[in-house]
Amino acid sequence: MEIARTRLTCPECGEELSRAGDDAPWCASCEWNLLTPASKLATRWDRALFAEFSKQRPGKPPRTPLGVALVIVSVLLGLVPFGLLGWGAWLLANGSWLIGPPLLVLAFLLRPRLWRLPGKDYRLRREQAPTLFTLIDRVAAAAGTPVPEIVTISSEYNASTYRAGFRRTTGLDIGTYLFATLTPQQRVALLAHELGHQVNGDPARLLLVQPTLTTFGTLANMFGAYENMREVVFGGKSMMPMRFLMFLVGRVFLVVQVALSVLAFRDRQRAEYLADGVAVDVAGSEATAGLLDRSALASPIMRLIAYRANTKGPADWPALVAGFHAARQEELCAYRQLTLRESTLWDSHPPSGLRARVVEAWPQKAPAFVLSEQESARIDAELARWYGRAHQRLLD
Repeated sequence: MEIARTRLTCPECGEELSRAGDDAPWCASCEWNLLTPASKLATRWDRALFAEFSKQRPGKPPRTPLGVALVIVSVLLGLVPFGLLGWGAWLLANGSWLIGPPLLVLAFLLRPRLWRLPGKDYRLRREQAPTLFTLIDRVAAAAGTPVPEIVTISSEYNASTYRAGFRRTTGLDIGTYLFATLTPQQRVALLAHELGHQVNGDPARLLLVQPTLTTFGTLANMFGAYENMREVVFGGKSMMPMRFLMFLVGRVFLVVQVALSVLAFRDRQRAEYLADGVAVDVAGSEATAGLLDRSALASPIMRLIAYRANTKGPADWPALVAGFHAARQEELCAYRQLTLRESTLWDSHPPSGLRARVVEAWPQKAPAFVLSEQESARIDAELARWYGRAHQRLLD
């Protein structure tokens, strides 16, 4: 989305207004009309965290009352499937075939999810990408974090860490669209940030907290909370009263799920700043701020490489995106501001524009080590197969 100046002036400060596409214009100088009604409440919390962490960099992972409450609620919800299982089994043992089986089905649906490990086609082995794995080892050592047990590749403009399976295997997922377009040192910052999630005390990543984040959503789906209300009321007259009652109950479960998710994500946003701190320690302040600006520019960057896919392949993406980024230095403040307009209560990440400003407000740090252009080029050669898949998706 391109940002352009308009001929309109701000009623607050008199400066010229900016506009992104067909969205409402706003003032980049005083931020008049920047926020939408939906983003105002979320941004209040975002700015509170910004004010807190821009003055003092977060230290050890905080143990907040909210995090403790989430664990307590999760423990109670985690006992529900086992209670339903025992109750259903007892009823069946006493000959109650009408209520027992539904309770067993409900216990199965509400069981704790361990998340499946990604398929082998998406996994990267050390012998396939020795330079990349060496870089991950160096980042983990500098950050003081464990090395992920598996590394996966996806065609996304993103990256993430996760735990999956019964053994809670740690994994690192690298999105090719993002990784392929970054500078060498921004790649270090990306890996350091993601590995930092293993030590940043994010309560939402704990297996113990998963029931809080999934139970009421499962119940809402079972009761039809996501159905269209018009179809519920007019879809079938014979079952309309029952369907409508289930729809209302499902909507109650949905409201509870959204509320719990909002509370969990507020604490999770604190953990994001801690992971940004890990990235600064390992990759340096400049590379980390640059990485966060690439996140703020994610939509126009993806449109750019998709639009040029017929003539520009993965080998051209770094220079293409670097040129795009450099040409928008004057509008960078406005792009950062737009990330606040898009903020919602259930975002798991603070706006990347605020995160970049927080990193710049901290004492500037040099990188713990520097990834050379030659090493970065070897990594690109190792990932050429996966880059090619991502490019093909743009051409299809």
